[in-house]
Amino acid sequence: MAGEGLSDVVEAVRTCRLCHSILPLGARPVLRVSTMAKLLVIYQAPGTRAHARLLPFNDASGDRLRAWMGIGLLAAAIFFTTKHA
Repeated sequence: MAGEGLSDVVEAVRTCRLCHSILPLGARPVLRVSTMAKLLVIYQAPGTRAHARLLPFNDASGDRLRAWMGIGLLAAAIFFTTKHA
């Protein structure tokens, strides 16, 4: 992937189907990407809610993650935005 821009990498990930046949729900990569982001959180095996809605950490695991990060439940909108400056 050397020499590729962020949009190329994101497109490659979103269209990847290498493990589609062995996953119970099929492959559906879940990403929220921004060049403005100050923090990158990478995880594996999203839950069924994230898989269906394509929004990572929008479940109990996300509540725990935001608690560990010191971000209150009311700040979820800030957590999910891709427009940080």
